[in-house]
Parts: sequence; C-alpha cells; structure tokens
Amino acid sequence: DEGATGGADLSKMISFGKRVTDLDADFKDLIGYCQLIHSHVTDCTKHGRPLSGYTMMERGKGEEALPHFEEAMQELRMELSTTYEDITFSTRSILLMVLHMYLNLPNLVPKTKVEFVGDLGTPIMKEIELKNPSRRTIEYSVTLAGNNDFTAQSTSLVIAPESSAVFLVTLNAKFVDPAYAKLTFWAQKDSGLSGSTLCFDLVSRITGRRPTETIKRDTHLFELEQFQVTVKSPFPKDATYQISLHITAVSTTIDDHLKNLAIEASGKRVKPAKTTP
Repeated sequence: DEGATGGADLSKMISFGKRVTDLDADFKDLIGYCQLIHSHVTDCTKHGRPLSGYTMMERGKGEEALPHFEEAMQELRMELSTTYEDITFSTRSILLMVLHMYLNLPNLVPKTKVEFVGDLGTPIMKEIELKNPSRRTIEYSVTLAGNNDFTAQSTSLVIAPESSAVFLVTLNAKFVDPAYAKLTFWAQKDSGLSGSTLCFDLVSRITGRRPTETIKRDTHLFELEQFQVTVKSPFPKDATYQISLHITAVSTTIDDHLKNLAIEASGKRVKPAKTTP
C-alpha cells in the first residue's frame, strides 16, 4: 500500500493472513471488502488510486472507508445502487455483496503477461486474439492504464458469434527500463448476453537500440577526419546524455574493398574473402 508508507506502524496495519469466520465483524466496517479488492487488483493501492492508504484506517469506522470503497467499486465497474446502510444492514446483505465480488473480482486478475521484446526506437506490435464461442455478438469496452508508451488500436471491440477477433497494441518505448501497463476488456451487458471481463499485463523488454541516423564517411587509411554529429532530443524537457563510442570492424579485407571500388560501376560486389586465424 503506497499510501501507508509515511512512517506507518506496521504492527497496526491490516494484514491478509487470516480466514473470515464472522461476516459481521469482518465486513461491517467495509474494510473486509477493501481487502477483497486489494487481493485481486493489487495496483489499486498505488498513489492516486482509490484504496491508497486504506490499510492504515481504524477498524470499526465504516464511514472513513466508505468513499474509498465506493470509488474503487466505480473504477472496477462493479458499483451497485446501494447505500452504506443497505450493505451493512444485515448478515444477509453482507453475504450478497460478498457473492457479488466473488463473481466479478476473479475476472480482474490478469490472465497472462504479454511481453513486448524489441529495439529502442522501433515500434513493437502485439496482437491479442479473443474468441467468442457463443451464438450471439459480444461487445467489449477497452481501457489501457499505465505507461503512455503503450497505445491501443481502439476503445472498443466487437466479436461476431462463433468467431474470433484480433486486438492490436503498439509499444513505442522511450527508455530501456521496463514499461508496464494493464489492458482490460470490459464486457458490456447492455445487450443481455455478455462475456467475461478480461485483463492482461503488458511489459516491455528492450534488447537493443535502433540508430536514429546512419552517417557515412569516405576517408583515406590513417588519415584524421573530424565531423559533427547533430543530437536531437525527443523529450519536451532538458535532458543530460552520456556519450559512449562502440567500434565494430567490417568483415571485409582491404583487397576486397579495393576490388569493389574498381567495379562499382557494374553494380556487382565481391564477396568477402575467407580468412583463417
């Protein structure tokens, strides 16, 4: 819980190492519901998220947890037209809310992690295929939360009966460090039949760098030549860059190079000669 890191007393913070044996005691103050959400949607306690800091709340004060709980339910599209009194009126009402969470929260656990592997500066695209085995059309509303380096092709997806559809996600990485995002397909229930909400974790893994420009220079052997390289920053703010030089030898002998110069007009190239160590 990122909201509970400011000198919190860890001994008084809410923990998950317990079994629910009394619905009234564990859910009357809404903290139990917040724990259920947190256990399935682990990023809901980050700074700026609905449940940030809820683990420091005092048990028994449901009014304090109510706005956090309502905001979390709305963000997860699980809100109900009920009041605090309706939820905590009796053990039966508490049990119905727990059942509601039991049917919906497991769908918010990411099905798998989609890894985007490639070079920095090159768009990396992944296609996610969803299937509809039913005989009716299924419609999803799509959200992409997390790093802005990820972009989705649209905000909705419609899958025809007994068919499949492909959804495209593109990564334009700005840094080598891993970027994270969460892609969620929210099942629309307006038309009666609906599919299950689907969630995927997205992560980048940059394995190399694509050159922004290739500069070719012709010079004589052992002759010093100096030239300038223009550096353009893609960022809207001032940036400091570290400079490193990597030298790679061309796998061509001098004789091959001289022969290539002699026959450049013909458009042919001489294959590099095989050398032995």
